[in-house]
Amino acid sequence: MGNCIGLIKYCRSTKLSYFISFFEIYGGRLFDLLNNRNQLQLLEDANQKIQIQGLTEREVNTPDDMTKQMDYANGVRTTCATTSNDTSSRSHAICQIVIRTKDSKQVGKLSLVDLAVKLLFRFIYKGV
Repeated sequence: MGNCIGLIKYCRSTKLSYFISFFEIYGGRLFDLLNNRNQLQLLEDANQKIQIQGLTEREVNTPDDMTKQMDYANGVRTTCATTSNDTSSRSHAICQIVIRTKDSKQVGKLSLVDLAVKLLFRFIYKGV
């Protein structure tokens, strides 16, 4: 998180803007964690690049703004109690931070991925 805050300070000093989006993959479906868990669609564009239709992207201006957005998204993420963890994640979550110039040209993108390890383990080793 400290590196993200440093990134924010750098962007502000160089007149860059940055934007955050956050979604989860649960039960084979995508949900927008910054917009009431609205279901999203995964599509391929004419350039054969994957696009997530309807994903909310919010401009973040301060380290506190970023922390609030990430905390909110993590708070609405799908969880379930287990014997060892009261709030075990049941989904894969992806937080993306995009850096743009003032004329909207993308100059960087950071993707933070949190995998639901138990689900991943079941998928890989049990063939689910």
